[in-house]
Amino acid sequence: MKYNQIKSKEVSIGVGCQIHESLEIHENAKVTIGDHCYLGPGIKILSGNFTLGDYSKIHDRVNINPKRHVNLGHLSWIGQGSILDGTGGLVAGNYLGVGINSCLYSHIRHGDIGEGCKYDLDKELTIEDDVWFVGMCLVSPVHVESKSVAFLGSTIVKKMEYNKVYAGNPAKDITNKVGEPWSSISVENKHLTMIKHIDDYSLINKNFDKEMIVVVGDDSEIKNDNRVYYNVSKRTFTKKNHKSEIEFNKWLFPYKFKFSPV
Repeated sequence: MKYNQIKSKEVSIGVGCQIHESLEIHENAKVTIGDHCYLGPGIKILSGNFTLGDYSKIHDRVNINPKRHVNLGHLSWIGQGSILDGTGGLVAGNYLGVGINSCLYSHIRHGDIGEGCKYDLDKELTIEDDVWFVGMCLVSPVHVESKSVAFLGSTIVKKMEYNKVYAGNPAKDITNKVGEPWSSISVENKHLTMIKHIDDYSLINKNFDKEMIVVVGDDSEIKNDNRVYYNVSKRTFTKKNHKSEIEFNKWLFPYKFKFSPV
């Protein structure tokens, strides 16, 4: 496969990635893509610094303008037709979900400044862990706290607070109407859930070596061996890139349980 549209010489791609041959990368871009990522057809990465964490997916026709920087964490999911603007900088934590045709902006600019136009601003868009923009969302350069959700078609112009739901144009907090999007689960219940997932997966994949997967609640329980440890209290795992680990992660991560690599 030939990547004729990759013009940059500063591109690092991790192991196990599935990348469509139409990927375009500008000659002045510096790009780092983690392990086991998917990049679909028609994606464009313009000049600037772009990083993407492990097990992330970017779907068709996404336009990324890093300029200052666009840094996305592990298990990011970017829907088709979306725009990621890094003019003022865009930084996202782990487990970001961006629904189709959404636009995330880090600048506001138009008009004649000399004539008095006030709309001239570069500002970083900061997104914490577990944020979900459901789809067709417009996001201004604001601070988005973890576990917050913006419903379909929302226009975000102010800070999104922890574990709140927003909707409308401009988006308003509607958590009192629909309830908090996340509930609290004990470490003990998380541990039991992971054990069940391991057992369930072993039934559908006879080649899965479940003995290589260990569930713990604290880093002190992790041993220096060849097994893969999933810490349910910290949502981390010790990446070894074993075949069983990779296949299990691809089955587990989309919706069942998400972990970021240590």
